[in-house]
Amino acid sequence: SVEICRMFGYVLDMAGVDGRDPLDDLVCLRKELDAYEEGLSNRASVLVANKMDMPEAEANLKRLQEAEPNAVIVPVCAELCDNTKELVEILHKSLLALPPEDEEWLNRILARRRHFENEKTDDMDGVTDDFQ
Repeated sequence: SVEICRMFGYVLDMAGVDGRDPLDDLVCLRKELDAYEEGLSNRASVLVANKMDMPEAEANLKRLQEAEPNAVIVPVCAELCDNTKELVEILHKSLLALPPEDEEWLNRILARRRHFENEKTDDMDGVTDDFQ
């Protein structure tokens, strides 16, 4: 599940298809992660700047680089496989550079998930299907 991910890869449409702004998309993705569990968006990440073959992409890439000066940003065109090998290498190196997993922290997350799933099951006890 998402809370045990050690690193995130945000794939952004740099061409802005459908009038979307890739920087706004990044903000929305981070907000969704934090809505799921506070602090998830602070985890290590790689920004995958996709659709770099499109004319609008270069200007959006520059905007992203200015807005995220400390981020690892990898420009790619997934459809044409441009720079995808480099992306895999960067993801691999980034994962290897992360500190060792905190097993105690991971066990707390898993225990919390089991507790939540048990509560959901308990809430369903005694509920009947009225559509039978």
